[in-house]
Amino acid sequence: MLINVLATVFDSGEAGPICDFVFSLLAIAVLNVFIDYFVKRKFVWYSLAIFSFIFLMSHIFMLDYLAQICLAIITVIAIVAMFVNMSEFRLILANKFSRGIKIKKKRTTLEVDEPYATSELYDIINTSVLYLSQYKIGALLSFVRNDNLTEVCEDGNNGTILKAPVNAELIETIFYKGTRLHDGAVIIKGNIIYAAAVMYKDVSTASLDGKYGTRHRAALAISTQYDAVTVVVSEETGNISIAYKGVLEHYSRDSFKNAFSNIMEQSMAQNNKTNESENHE
Repeated sequence: MLINVLATVFDSGEAGPICDFVFSLLAIAVLNVFIDYFVKRKFVWYSLAIFSFIFLMSHIFMLDYLAQICLAIITVIAIVAMFVNMSEFRLILANKFSRGIKIKKKRTTLEVDEPYATSELYDIINTSVLYLSQYKIGALLSFVRNDNLTEVCEDGNNGTILKAPVNAELIETIFYKGTRLHDGAVIIKGNIIYAAAVMYKDVSTASLDGKYGTRHRAALAISTQYDAVTVVVSEETGNISIAYKGVLEHYSRDSFKNAFSNIMEQSMAQNNKTNESENHE
C-alpha cells in the first residue's frame, strides 16, 4: 500500500516539493538547535524561531517570495550570530581537540605534589644558595619539618602566601635587593614555596655575639621554637649557615649541600621515629 502511494506521488511529480519541504524543515531544525546550544541568547533564538515558522508556513502555502525573504533573514541571523560568538566557538573547538592530544611537558622544576624527589629539592636549594652566597644577597629560608611552622603567617598579616613550586630562579628573585619580598624569611613546605617576606618574632632572645645580624638571630630563634631547618646567607660576607634545634653552624660553599641534605634527612628520620612511637602508644 505504502509503495503504491509513493509510486503515485513520484509519478505525479509531487515528490519534489515534498522532499524540498522535508529537507528545509530538517535544516531549520538543526540550525535552531545549533544556535540555541552555542549562542545562548534567547533574543537570537526567538527571532530565528519566528522567521523559521514563517518560512515553513509560506513554503506550505507556496508563498515563494515570502519564503525567500524569510530564508535570507534566517541566513543573516545565523551568520551574524556565529561571527559575534566566534570566541566561544574557538574555545569549544580548542577544548575538544586538546582533550585528545596529550602534550608531554619538560620538567624544569618540582611538581607540587607528594611524594617528591628530595634529591632534586636539595639540588635546587644548593644552586640558589650558592648563587645568593656568591653575590652576597642576604637570604633566610626555613624548611618545615613536623611542626606547623606555617602558622606564623596564617593570620594574613605576616608575609605573602605564594604556594609556588620550588624553583632556583624564583628564590633568587625573591631575595634580590629591591624586590618587595626580599626582607624576611621564605617558608618552604615539602616541595613548595609556601610564603615569602615572613617576619619572625622574638629574635632578640637568640644569644649570639655582635658579628651576627638579624637574619642569623631570627634563624636561631625560630629553630628553638620549631623543628624547622633554616638556611641563612649573610648579606655582608656571603657566608652560609644552618640553624637547627637551637644550634647555628657555618658551612663552606663546598660543604653546604652535604650538610644540608644530612640535616634534612636526620630531621626526617627523627620525625618518623616520633610518629612510630606515637602510633604504638
